[in-house]
Amino acid sequence: MTKEESLLELFFNESTRQWHFEEILRTATMSRPVAAKWLRKLVKEDMLKRVKTLLESNALKLMQ
Repeated sequence: MTKEESLLELFFNESTRQWHFEEILRTATMSRPVAAKWLRKLVKEDMLKRVKTLLESNALKLMQ
């Protein structure tokens, strides 16, 4: 199974679950850069949707 397939399997097996990046790393057993690369690709292809947390949104506002 490829790394991309292992990521897709996570999301298809639990399609309603909201995943945190650290959980994805542990469950898929892959490095940060590899996971980030595949997640960006899947978001770009509209296979996944990224949901920003309130904390993330507030931090971006403070930086502006």
